[in-house]
Parts: sequence; structure tokens; C-alpha cells
Amino acid sequence: KGNVFKARVYPIPAKGDKKIVIAYEQELKDAGKGFLYSLPLHFKAKVDRFHLRAEVFKQEVAPDLGSNELANLRFEKWNESFLAETKKENYLPDQSLAFLLPKQGDRQRIFVEEKDEKNYFYLSMNPKVIRKPKALPKRIGLIWDASASARNRNLEKELTVLENYFSKIGDLKVTLVVFLNELEKPREFSIPKGDWKKLAEVLRELPNDGATQLGVVDLTKYACDEFLLSTDGVSNFGQSELLQGKSPIYTLNSSPVAEHAYLRYLSQATAGSYLNLVKLTNEEALAKLASVPYSFLGIKQTGEGVSETYPRTAVPVDGSFSLAGMLKGKDTELTLEFGSGGKVLHTEKVALDRKSHASDSGLARRIWAQKKIAELELRPNKHEDEITELGKEHSIVTRNTSLIVLDRLEDYVTHLIIPPEADLRQQYFAKIEQRQKEKEKSREGRIAGVIKKFEQRVAWWNKTFHFGPGKPKTSDSGAFQDGFLGGRIRALSGTLQATPQEAAELEWTIEESSMRQDRALPSLNAANIDANAFVPESLSERRNNQSDDLALAGESLDQIGAQRVTTRTLNEKQQAKSTDPAGAIKLKKWNPKTPYLAKLKKAREGEWYSVYLTERKENEGSSAFFLDVSDFFLEKKQLVLALRILSNVAEMELENPQLLRILGYRLMQIGRPKLAVAVFEEVLKMREEEPQSYRDLALALAADKQHQRAVDLLRQVVEGKWNGRFPEIELTALNEMNAIIATCGKELAAGNLDKRLLKNLPVDVRVILTWDADNTDMDLWVTDPNGEKCFYSHRNTKIGGHMSPDYTGGYGPEEFLLKRAQPGKYLVHVNYYGNRQQIIAGATTVQLEMTTDFGKPNAKTEA
Repeated sequence: KGNVFKARVYPIPAKGDKKIVIAYEQELKDAGKGFLYSLPLHFKAKVDRFHLRAEVFKQEVAPDLGSNELANLRFEKWNESFLAETKKENYLPDQSLAFLLPKQGDRQRIFVEEKDEKNYFYLSMNPKVIRKPKALPKRIGLIWDASASARNRNLEKELTVLENYFSKIGDLKVTLVVFLNELEKPREFSIPKGDWKKLAEVLRELPNDGATQLGVVDLTKYACDEFLLSTDGVSNFGQSELLQGKSPIYTLNSSPVAEHAYLRYLSQATAGSYLNLVKLTNEEALAKLASVPYSFLGIKQTGEGVSETYPRTAVPVDGSFSLAGMLKGKDTELTLEFGSGGKVLHTEKVALDRKSHASDSGLARRIWAQKKIAELELRPNKHEDEITELGKEHSIVTRNTSLIVLDRLEDYVTHLIIPPEADLRQQYFAKIEQRQKEKEKSREGRIAGVIKKFEQRVAWWNKTFHFGPGKPKTSDSGAFQDGFLGGRIRALSGTLQATPQEAAELEWTIEESSMRQDRALPSLNAANIDANAFVPESLSERRNNQSDDLALAGESLDQIGAQRVTTRTLNEKQQAKSTDPAGAIKLKKWNPKTPYLAKLKKAREGEWYSVYLTERKENEGSSAFFLDVSDFFLEKKQLVLALRILSNVAEMELENPQLLRILGYRLMQIGRPKLAVAVFEEVLKMREEEPQSYRDLALALAADKQHQRAVDLLRQVVEGKWNGRFPEIELTALNEMNAIIATCGKELAAGNLDKRLLKNLPVDVRVILTWDADNTDMDLWVTDPNGEKCFYSHRNTKIGGHMSPDYTGGYGPEEFLLKRAQPGKYLVHVNYYGNRQQIIAGATTVQLEMTTDFGKPNAKTEA
């Protein structure tokens, strides 16, 4: 997304190193006087050792460093080439390397290559460019991206380009349409004689906040001669595509991270232009704005000498132009047409000959594939499968693929990649056929296993349990040892070979650090936290005596553990009728004690947003900050600002499933399921190997009344083959699927799912624990009014409480069920045992959902 690529290097040998080479190739574009090479360097941290070497082969004239930003770089003659080299230590490479390769005469360059009985050709040329001034507009729609990512734009350059353009036009009207996560009310500006100071000041003062939702923009609503769309094109919230009208769209982008293909598509589809201001000078940008776009219009040929030529659509031509395709015969002649507004103004004749233009560089085929992918990526969702196949066939990284090293036949089978070696292909297809047969057989076995487990669940549901007083189970080590951390701490102390005294100290340190780490679990915004309620008196007394030591110890163990406590009360009710309300969920508000919230509470109403913007500068890397502040504005009934602030989570990092899950869960909590659906759709694309991705999306769809698709996705969880670290997630999904079918009020289809699995099992009480961090172990504990605790090693209670298996590898859901609830108070604990993430792990966000009358029409859930 945003033309940004990520790589995971794994494994790195212990006490060793691994050398990584990231190689890429690009087609150089004619910049007028020569071909421009540009390598944008946008490092955010200093590099210990930085070594740059640029070598230009067989060049007669020295490269021009006129547009280069890196200091102390120059080219020297070296054999038949030119070489530039620099070495630095403790250096921040945040400037672009750029140089111009001077032209050595304008000429056609043609290459023809044979591969797999196909002949690919590639040609580049410098056709005549005929620029015609356009009729300048009198009314412009300025569509301005004011999201948080807009802070990365080169604002002053954009303002300079607009000022030059408005000055050239003179008198005009501008409709300013500002968008971020939502659309702001349009504003009208008169620009007399190019004087746009008022409008420029408004643009400078925009706070640039919130996520980007391009889909809120509908250009058909505005009567404008043309539109200037200033954005990076990266939409990460809600609907991602704007609705275009008939007027030309000139897209302006000055950010290095951008959806270039989508911005090109918008401009080409409306006879406008895409201005990538990262590469254009102010003068070049003004020339593109003030003239009719000059484009390649297509080819003419006698017969069918060539096929699959790209580009196929009209593309802008500013200097150089290149075309790639397949040559069917030995030779042929083409006529290339160029012009403006669909009218041919210039033609170029090209003769292709397999013999005289033969090449063995291997580039023609790859350039052809790149050009085809580039054209398909103008509409990536429509051509997703074709883009993927092309990338796999030609080893090109696309938005849907990654490059991996495969050593064995089994690796190719696992990743469904056809081996390049002919001798492996026959074995590959045989393995695929065998795998398909095993898949069908495996599915039958998996479904049989689910049926067996579900029958056990039904037997539990049919059993009659009796209420009565009971005593909480305690161990020899006291109530705190068993009732709060219990066996997990003992196991940990045993691993560390710690003494009982050391174990108690660790026990206290974890609890102490968690009580101070309020931001660790922002989703439990309604928790009731009492730091002393579960601490032995001796340890409480030590708090004052060893406060300094504990503070240091707590800081060092911030990531080891965090517990949050929430209480729910089940009111007295009539036991005879199962349809009566099971009880009330009463949650005390959680109050995270953070400096930024303290400042917000002290500020007056008119100052709240400015205080938030000030505090954002130091906290923009914390999802908890946006969650907490969003809650503050929700409480103050400022719903628009609350959603805007919350949506910033989507802007923190591109394509981060952990952050997106946090955002999706919170959108569900505040009643915005349609937005949550869009978020979870993205997560599913990134994490389709995890059943939670299907479940999260299904529950959001159900909340948005899209019940059939919700059932379809949950059925995929029930029938799917999942990693063993997600035990019995099939039962949880089945429970939810049956509840949706039973309560949605309309008939739904369950596909070919075995009929024995279609039975709704309503319960009085259901508690679900989920979390956002992979390879992280959280525990759900529920203590009933009799003091009996239901948890991973005591999964069934006397009054009928049932706990799902322990999830030690991430995400959950851990599920507690109680068919008939005994009146009284139920205490719910969340215990953070630890994580095994092979990254520098931050805080883990937990979501706790409590439902009364689950599986019944009157179900009520709070999270």
C-alpha cells in the first residue's frame, strides 16, 4: 500500500549476521536533457555505516548532479564508465540521490527477445511533443486531503504550484472541499487577479488529523470546470474510491509514500494529469496544469503482427515513450499515434525485425510484464488474480506477492508456485493432485472431530446444574497465590530456579507494574481496578518501604504482565422462564491516569482540541493515546471529533494488522460496524491464515445486518484447517454462527455444513476475551458468586460454568459460558502471562465482551 514494500528477514543466526541485498530495476524516463535516475532515501534513524556507490556504464558524458540532494558527491571517469562514491558514519540518509544521464542523440531503441517460444519486444523513443495551451478554468474545485498523513506532504511546494497556477488564471472561483476520515462542509473563495492569500492561510492552518477516506468525496456534486485533487491517494478508512464526475481531475502529490497508480488512473480517466511533485520542478508542474495533456493514443498495424502491447490506454507523454508487446512474425511495421483530447497530432513509424533487433539481455520480457502489471494496477481490485499470476510467473514483487527462496519441492507445493525447472514441474503437479485428494479426506476428518466436540457441548448444555453455596478453592500458598496468578507464577519461578521469596517478589512486581501501566490495555475502558484488593498484606506494606526499588523493577517488567479486573452483577430474576433477562452488566469506568488526560480535564471546552493537538506531538506513536483521547471526546458528546481522533490509529503504520484490529474492535464498540467491516476486510487480506480474521469480519458484518456473509465466513472457520495454537475456535465460531441464524429474523443458508452442527445453544452468560498480539498468552478467569473460579486448569464449575481451552499463542477467543446463571456477583479477571514475540513488543490491547442472554433475541453485549 502506498508503494511501500516490507520485508521480514528470518532467521538471523544467533551471535551472527546476515547480509541482505535489496535489488530493483527501473525504466529511466526522459527528463528533457537526459534520463533521470532517482533513489529516494527516507531513513528515519541514523545509520552506523553508510556507503553509496553509483556506477554508470559506458557513458561518454559525465552524469549531471544538478538535482542531487546528497552532499559531497561527484562523478569521476573510471575505465569506460563514470563512478561516484561516498562513505559516512553515524549518518542520516534522508535526502534523495538523483542524477541525469545526458542524451547521446535521440533515436529509437528496439530489443526483441525469445523466451518460451514467445517473442517479446521493447522499444523506446523520443516522439515529438506538441503542447497546446488549454482554456483556463473559471471555477476550480480544490479537493484537499487534511488527514494525519498529509503532514508528510511538501506543503510549501504545493502552495507555490497553486499560487503560480492561480496567478496565471487571474480571476476565478474556488470551491474548497476538505476531507479526512469524513467530509467537511465545502467553502467558497473568490480569487481576484490571482490573490489567494485567504485560501492559502486556511490550508496552512488545517490541523491534518484523522484517517483518510477518499470514498467520502463525490465530485458529481460540484459544478466546476476542473478539479485539483491534493492527496497521496492512500485511503485507509471506510470507502477507498472517490466518485468522479465529467470534469478533468489534476492530481497533485508531494509525498514519497503514495498510491501513484490510483492517482494516474483518476487523471487519465478524466483527461487530466497526474503531477508527482516529488519529481517535477515548479515550472514543469505549471506547464502540465496550463496545457492540454499530450498522450500516446494507440497503435495502427496491418494484420496482427504484434499483440499484448502495453500501454494500451492513453498515457501522458512528456519526452520519452516506451512500448512493449509480443511479436508474432519475423518482422512487422507499426504506426504509433500521439495527440491531445483524442485527436491525433503526430505519428511515428516503427519497424520491428527479430534478426536485426535481437537481444539476449532478458529485459524485454520483464519490462513487458512490468508494463502489463502497471496497467492492471490502475484498477488493482478488479485485476487482483491476474496481477498475482503475472508477479509469480515473472518473479516481480506486486501488491499481492512476495519474493521467497524455495529450496525443496515441498516448498513450491506449500506456496503453490510452479517450479521454473522442467524436471520439477511434473513432480509438482503430481504432488498438487495428491494434496487435493488429501485435502478432501482431511476435511471429512476435521468435520468429524468438530461434530464430536459439538456433541460434547450439547451434552453439557442439556445437563441440569444446581445452585448452592460453595467455598472458593485455595492453595497452601494463600488466596493471592491461587486466586490471582497461581500456578503460572510457580511454574515461572521453578523455571528460574527462584526461591519462594523471589517468586513472591516477582509476583508483586508484575502486579505493581501492571497497575502503573494503565495504557497497556486501553480497550478495557470500563474496568474497575483496585490495586490493593488482591495483594497480600505483607506485600502491601512493602510498597512504601521499597517504593523506589519497585518503581525501577516495574519499569523493567512493563511487558511481562498486566491484569485488569471488571465486575458484573446478575440481578435476582425468575428462574422458571429462560427467556427472562439474565441480569444486568454494570461496569465501572476505567480511568487511565495519564498526563495528557489530566491536561484535557483541566482545560476549558473550547481548548480541548488544541490541547489534544499539542499532546499528539509526543504521543503519536501510541495507539492508547488516540483510544484514550477519543473516549474523552465521546464522554463530552463530541462524536465527530471522537471518531476523527480514533481513526488516527489507521494512519500510524500502513498495513499493520495489530493496529487495524484495535481500530476495528473500537469501531464496533462505538456502534460503527460499517466502518469496522472495511477495516476487518483489510486484515483478512493480510492474515488469511488466521481464523480470527474471518471471525472478526463476520461479527462486524452481522452487526451491520449483513447476516448471510457473516454466516458464510463463520462456516469457513468451522470447516477450516487451522494452526494448533487456536484450539476449538471451530466451536466458538459455530456457537456464533448458530446464534446469528436463530436470532437474525430471516432465513439463512449454511451451505453444505453437516446438519448435526446446526443447533443454537442459548446461555444466560457469555464472556469472550480476545487480544491483538500474536504469540501472546492471556488468561480469562471467571469467579462465580460461590467463589469458584473457572479458568484454564479448572474449566467446569459446579453451577455449570464452562471455559474454552487455553490460548497460549495469541488472539483468543477464550470463551466462558453459563447456561443458567445463579444470582450474584461474577468477577472477571484477565491475566497477562507473557509473550514470545520475536520483535520488540509493545503493549497488548485486550477486548473483553460480556453478553447476557446470548443466542436469544434479547441478547445484550457490552465490551
